[in-house]
Amino acid sequence: QKAHSVVRVERSDGSSGSGFLTNNNLLITNQHVLENKAAAANAIIQFNFQKSATGLHLPYEEFRLNPEKGFATSSEHDWTAVRFAGDPCSKWGGIPLQFADPQRGDRVIIVQHPGGGPKQIALYHNLVVYVGNQRVQYLTDTMPGSSGSPVFDSEWNLVALHHSGGWITEPGSKKEYYRNEGIHINTVIDGLVAFGLHSG
Repeated sequence: QKAHSVVRVERSDGSSGSGFLTNNNLLITNQHVLENKAAAANAIIQFNFQKSATGLHLPYEEFRLNPEKGFATSSEHDWTAVRFAGDPCSKWGGIPLQFADPQRGDRVIIVQHPGGGPKQIALYHNLVVYVGNQRVQYLTDTMPGSSGSPVFDSEWNLVALHHSGGWITEPGSKKEYYRNEGIHINTVIDGLVAFGLHSG
C-alpha cells in the first residue's frame, strides 16, 4: 500500500530519480532531482512503473506537476516539494508526513527506482547506524536513481528522505563510512511548515 505512492521522476534531460506522493497531492523528492520550478514543470511523474509477480511490466500512469500551485525547495537539506497537476491522491493514495523518531539499530526499508528502472523494495542489510544533525544514515542498498525515495521503519512509518550513498562523512566527526544517507523527515516537515505547504 505504501509503495503505491512511490513514483519515478523523469527529468526533461532523460535522467531520473524517485519521489513519493503525500497528502494534498504534493510530490516530495530531492532538490538535486528537481532543483527549481522549471525542472519541476518539465518533469514527468510515473506511478506504477514496476513489474508484476511474474516479471511482466505493468501499465503505468503519468502525471505532470504544477509548481505555480505550490513549490518549495532546500539546497541545504536537499528536498523539494511540488504540487501535482490533477488529483493522483484519489487513485494512488498518499504517504502521511508525520514526525518520527528513528534510532540507531532500527531496521529501515526503502522503496525506490534504482538506476531509473522498475520499482524495487530494499528489505535487507537495512540497519540504521547514525541519527543526528538532521540526517539518518543506514546500510540499505541503493543505486543512482534512488534519490528521493522514502525511507520507512519496520512499521512502515516514514522516517527519512533518501538522498545519497557511498563514502560519506558521519556528521559531527571526520570519519568516512560506506553508507547511505537520508534527510530526517522531521527536517522536511519543518521546512514545509515554514513554506506553508504542510499544516501539521
